[in-house]
Amino acid sequence: MPIPGHHGIYDLSGLHISQHATVRFAERVVGTASSQIGQELWIASLSKCRKIGTNSAGDVAFLGMHQAEPFVLIVKGGVIVTVMSVQQFESVMKEFGRSHWPRQFGRWLRKLVRNGESLRNDAPNPCDDPAESS
Repeated sequence: MPIPGHHGIYDLSGLHISQHATVRFAERVVGTASSQIGQELWIASLSKCRKIGTNSAGDVAFLGMHQAEPFVLIVKGGVIVTVMSVQQFESVMKEFGRSHWPRQFGRWLRKLVRNGESLRNDAPNPCDDPAESS
């Protein structure tokens, strides 16, 4: 099933969302245990996602934003199967064909932010080296 997209931005709002993905979104992004709240909040966030890579099994990883909080979606066969934080995705990033985040990661995030929203000042930037800030 092709996923509609233009210039690297994809609309995933028409895909089926697994219950597991809804629960993980609520836990990891929203910070609540209620999956019902999670599902209602994140459907709008799915209209602007950025493709990160594809693994050998054909699963596709996408970067999304919800209220200035980046997250990674894993899509398998037209179904969103799970949601990870940016930090969690770093442990499996190589499986999706990436050895590191894009050089202009902040620009990727700004393209995903909806009109009127702004990035949090403390939003995680995986390109930042924590050793440099010491």
